[in-house]
Amino acid sequence: MNIEYKINMTISIKEITADNWIKAVKLEVRSDQKGFVASNAKSIAQSKFQTFLECYGVYENEQMVGFAATGKNPEDGEIWIARYMIGVQYQGKGLGKKGSQKLVSFLQEKHNCSKIFLDVDPENKAAINLYKSLGFKETGKLQGNSLIFELNL
Repeated sequence: MNIEYKINMTISIKEITADNWIKAVKLEVRSDQKGFVASNAKSIAQSKFQTFLECYGVYENEQMVGFAATGKNPEDGEIWIARYMIGVQYQGKGLGKKGSQKLVSFLQEKHNCSKIFLDVDPENKAAINLYKSLGFKETGKLQGNSLIFELNL
């Protein structure tokens, strides 16, 4: 008899604060992914000077497993996911998809938005596949060398 065990997984999004920023800084992607996303420390520092950026931890139950930087772009007034990552030790468990779904819901509720944008390095095939599976579509536009994707909610 084959018995399947399921772990009760609760995904949540929590603001990066003085209480959890060190956990965020310690999260890293795989070495082959480092060229695709800025470090969490750099993103947190950037948010202190580009104050439209807001930083969040992605949690599985009470464990921070990922990080996101989002915000309302002052140039176009649109909601953007500027950074998104899942720590190397938590990858391969479906947390990238579950976390990004939760992040989209969180942003939609927080900003009452009908669209969310993000940009992806064209070489980052795993991220492109993830975002396409969530309904993001290529806009045909570039931000620097990155492809811009849009999700209509």
